[in-house]
Amino acid sequence: HITQESHYLLYPKPIYSYSILIYMALKNSKAGSLPVSEIYNFMTEHFPYFKTAPDGWKNSVRHNLSLNNCFEKVENKSGGASRKGCLWTLNPTKIQKMQEELQKWRRKDPGAVRKSMAKPDELERLIGG
Repeated sequence: HITQESHYLLYPKPIYSYSILIYMALKNSKAGSLPVSEIYNFMTEHFPYFKTAPDGWKNSVRHNLSLNNCFEKVENKSGGASRKGCLWTLNPTKIQKMQEELQKWRRKDPGAVRKSMAKPDELERLIGG
């Protein structure tokens, strides 16, 4: 009998960098932009390690969004004045660089990546061409 908690411990930390995980989240979003909370949701949904990881990983995500010029903050137009928070999107001039980086990581250890995923068969779809 495996508890919910120990079940997540079976998932290793993904070998991808935070910037690559953020890139995957943004690339796979319908609008191409997400609030930081949805980036967290993408990571916990696809990489269960983050469900039980110490909260420091969220700081790392925010840190990457703020400092990496591959990501841009955009105004949240859909929410109106009452909706605080901004959306993050990919810097169009950096998309090619990020896609190449993702392909490089993909070749490193696809087995290790799949082991860290909730649905390993979705890896190809998430990475795209």
